[in-house]
Amino acid sequence: MKLSHILILMLLVFSACTNTTDTTPTTSQANNTTENTQVIKPIDRASLTQEINKVENELYNSKSFSFNAQKANAVVAAYSQFTSAYPQDAKTPEYLFKSAEIYRSLKQYQKAVTTYQTICDKYPDFEKKPHSLFLMGFSYENDLKNLDEAKKAYQTFLDKHPSHELAKDVTFSLSNLGRAPEDIIKEFEKNKKK
Repeated sequence: MKLSHILILMLLVFSACTNTTDTTPTTSQANNTTENTQVIKPIDRASLTQEINKVENELYNSKSFSFNAQKANAVVAAYSQFTSAYPQDAKTPEYLFKSAEIYRSLKQYQKAVTTYQTICDKYPDFEKKPHSLFLMGFSYENDLKNLDEAKKAYQTFLDKHPSHELAKDVTFSLSNLGRAPEDIIKEFEKNKKK
């Protein structure tokens, strides 16, 4: 079995084993203000970058191996603040990509695919745009169980990036769309014996 297929299967297992809840405030909660409305001052780029480094370190440099949803949400909030304030900054598409990955870990799959779509639409030259398109299809297929959207994402990937290193994996995913991983493994083992 190819390493990339093993990684996909491991990603499926990780996604299934991660048990977190969505603790992100809704828009109405985030915008809920009192009569004494505070004006939030814009933060300069250097301060935002410093805040991102701080919350990333808190999330990723933990001594425990458990996933902390509260810290993950703090990282996503910092990324969001930066990407909203500096949409043309070179770091913005990378922060969006990282946000989408965290959303997947938080099982906020629709937010993840929406973020991947934003990357594809607004940052066509971003080096991880093909990965975003692949992961969008993967998340539609495996997380949201929306095979029609998965097929569209995979086909768009193959149309736009036919010679990309992930093209074989996308072709594999497209040809096995909707099949259970166990069935794919059984078929692979059966063909291996021939």
